[in-house]
Amino acid sequence: MRTANPKNPKNALRLIWQRLQDRYGSPELVEAALKSKLDKFPFVSLCDGKKLYELADLLTEIAAVKEDPIYSTLLAYFDSSSGILPILRKLPLNIQEKWITRAAVFKRQSGQPHPPFKFFVDFMMEMSQIRNDPALCLQERKKENVQHKVINRKTDLEANNNEKHQERFDPSKRCPIHLKDFHALNKCRTFRCKPMKERTDMLVKHGICFKCCNSAEHFSRNCNENVTCSVCASNSHPSALHVDYKSPQGGEKRRESESKTIVNNKCSQICGVIPGGKSCSKTVLVKVYTRENPDNFVKTYALIDDQSNCSLAKSELFDMLNVNSEIRDYQLQTCSGVKTMSSRIAKNLIVASMDGSTEHLMPPIVECDEIPNNRNEIATPAVARKFLHLSEIACHIPELDPQAKILLLIGRDLIVAHHVLDQRISHDAPYAQKLSLGWTIIGETCLNKAHLPAKVSVNKTYLHERGRPSILLPCNNSLTVKVPHIDQDELSSVFERTPYDDRPGPSQEDSIFLNIMESEFYRSSDGEWTAPLPFKPGRPRLPNNYSQAVKRARNLDSTLRKNPKKMDHALTFMEGILSKGHAEIAPPLQSNEECWYLPSFAIYHPKKPDKIRMVFDSSAVHDGLSLNSVLLSGPDLTNNLLGVLLRFRKERIAVMADIEQMFYCFRVAKKHQNYLRFLWYRNNDPSEKLI
Repeated sequence: MRTANPKNPKNALRLIWQRLQDRYGSPELVEAALKSKLDKFPFVSLCDGKKLYELADLLTEIAAVKEDPIYSTLLAYFDSSSGILPILRKLPLNIQEKWITRAAVFKRQSGQPHPPFKFFVDFMMEMSQIRNDPALCLQERKKENVQHKVINRKTDLEANNNEKHQERFDPSKRCPIHLKDFHALNKCRTFRCKPMKERTDMLVKHGICFKCCNSAEHFSRNCNENVTCSVCASNSHPSALHVDYKSPQGGEKRRESESKTIVNNKCSQICGVIPGGKSCSKTVLVKVYTRENPDNFVKTYALIDDQSNCSLAKSELFDMLNVNSEIRDYQLQTCSGVKTMSSRIAKNLIVASMDGSTEHLMPPIVECDEIPNNRNEIATPAVARKFLHLSEIACHIPELDPQAKILLLIGRDLIVAHHVLDQRISHDAPYAQKLSLGWTIIGETCLNKAHLPAKVSVNKTYLHERGRPSILLPCNNSLTVKVPHIDQDELSSVFERTPYDDRPGPSQEDSIFLNIMESEFYRSSDGEWTAPLPFKPGRPRLPNNYSQAVKRARNLDSTLRKNPKKMDHALTFMEGILSKGHAEIAPPLQSNEECWYLPSFAIYHPKKPDKIRMVFDSSAVHDGLSLNSVLLSGPDLTNNLLGVLLRFRKERIAVMADIEQMFYCFRVAKKHQNYLRFLWYRNNDPSEKLI
């Protein structure tokens, strides 16, 4: 800038400041920098008062920036739970409990839905001052050095300085670290604990194939092996090159002593190469097919879960069996909360054992992609053979099928699948149960419980037909009273009957919904009704779910191409939508512009087999959010059925009409059209690409 303006230093200085502002001072960059500082801030332990001070200073900085009108909109989410909860999770449990109590008192006294960020900053400053007060800090008791007997195995690392050590060896029998021990490189836990840079350098040094890590006779470009990581079951890398993305709590680097402990630990034979041990659950290999087409079956693993009151299946199973059914709303309640979802319901499905000896007609199965997919919990014959009381059933347990996925969860609604026909038990050891679909092994299968699993899976599922989400048990008996304003002197009219006694009163969200519609719902000059999307106040920003929409669109494309008749019906439906102007090609997005893509799928009406309907799924969840989750549902304004029937009988002639594609006739406000994007064939031609 200075060189370009040698005769005008004032203009050069102005341009320099402008460039610095664009590169380092724009609101988006400031927000990203503050958010990055919070994400990288380590977890604060109970005794780390200095870290608490540093966190309080960082929050004070954010509060100061937030007061600037330029940044107030971008940082407004700190005034809600979505902005404060990630910070709260970095604090000790006792401080979290204090904040919950403090926030509850504030909400009760002020009537606001959540304490503002300034209130949280003041709370953190108070906690940091208390934790750093020398008069209130308790000194830690010095731990006595108790000498424990430690058995170490010597690990020899050869220098490989001489040329005689550069000769190739077989990595399937020996790893380059433990040259004197005979175990494969993919089974060496010491090698997998090293940083990725050291591992790749060692592979290059010894000429080992990067794809399979099982041979020094070829390179990755000539490798024909089908690799599968035994840790995460991925087909993209071998076990030796698995990367554990879980960093130590707080982001600290591992100490050398901890790294050595991991190197010296020797896993028992039954663990194989699974870090953290192996725990088996009730998982069986089954065949699933429709009653009409038993030859088209899908081999899958099924979870036998008595904590679920309904059977679930992933979307992939629905697509494999070409299940087209009605769409129903339900609530999925787990330990992480309650989600309202809308999915397909499959009926007349058969689940059978692998030997074909048992078949069960499944109750209606709900489509749900939240089924846990932990393949490490699947029992194998090797597990059974390692225990004396289970060895006799090893022949009845199939080997791990790498092609079969966990696509089905059988709940209590198929109770016959939970009946225990036989069992093998022992004291303080895993046990086996014979179910109608096969044998299962339950429990920790590492010898002497030497390793504990890194993840704990607890699944408790409830399904409700409808209703607002709540962690409390809903009451079946409710009373809504709506009467005119009552003065203090008119106590005699407290129990006065009104026409509204049997009608539910509107909630706060219903009132907000009606206010939005009254102010922004209008009829244009050409007679078209235009409405906004009723977003919830203080909603979180929606992530860009383009990747999810592309995946769903490709699955739909694959399904339609397998069924030409269904493809023609879908194209006919979309042609009507496009020709009537109900949809148009979306304009390109601006930088950092908020948007949402609606995945679509096709369903048939039970009474109209040749007429298809494309459903745009606004309940699809991405990163914990869906379009429905940030929209107000609004009050139920449909006419009372009793009133409809009475008016129907009032006169001699009654007229009933139906508006074709009524909901598509409503226009969406232009500012909200970006939230209704979807993918379809260009020019409605399946030979062209999806746009």
